[in-house]
Amino acid sequence: MAPAARTAHPHPPRASRVNRPAVPAPVPRSAHLRRLLRAFADTPLILWHYATHPRRIGAVAPSSRFLAQAMARWVPIPPNGYVLELGAGTGAVTEALLARGVSPDRLVAVEAMPRLVEVLQKRFPGIHVLQGDARQLRQLLRQRLGPDTPVAAIVSSLPLRAFSPEDRRQVVHEIHRLLAPGQGWIQFRYRLRHEPSLHWPGFRIRQTMVVWWNIPPARVVLYERTTEPWPDEKTFSTASRTAKPS
Repeated sequence: MAPAARTAHPHPPRASRVNRPAVPAPVPRSAHLRRLLRAFADTPLILWHYATHPRRIGAVAPSSRFLAQAMARWVPIPPNGYVLELGAGTGAVTEALLARGVSPDRLVAVEAMPRLVEVLQKRFPGIHVLQGDARQLRQLLRQRLGPDTPVAAIVSSLPLRAFSPEDRRQVVHEIHRLLAPGQGWIQFRYRLRHEPSLHWPGFRIRQTMVVWWNIPPARVVLYERTTEPWPDEKTFSTASRTAKPS
């Protein structure tokens, strides 16, 4: 009996396609060089503001691109509202947020120092730059963007540890009022230890990491707004005295 004929396949079976995450395009060396030169040029400006306004400027040099990228990575893309950057300085984190995919018309940079506001307006003409005090954050937004401004996330480089207890309370209260439960507040600090001072009433820690490639090294914390009501002044003060905040 003759063996059964084999059916020939004119084309070999195709391998199943695997969906791989998109690999970002490599950054040209010229861009790295421009960023490096800009950091050198910005350092004297940051140092001067730190020396003259130590309670408003908490850094002695611009944030490194590693710190900036670490802060931007936890911002949802696309954001369902505006992304607020507090203490934008010379724009290191601003640049990382734009590279992350935040649309310029959805990015709001808040800075108190007039000279730094000028730098931001010149470098990032497409974003909203607000000069003012983070203690009146909601008022600033109403004046510039109108009432009921939707906020998707808040990224802060403010030196909260240098603020007075009352100023800290006011800033964190503004952040708490602007965010809905489940939304994120990203804050960095130079104290690297994971300690009780990382915690704030009305928020819980979702993620935290240390960025060593920065001067000085810094810890980045992602806070999530909880459903807990805002504590009264006595409760907040008690929690704040547990340890020095970031």
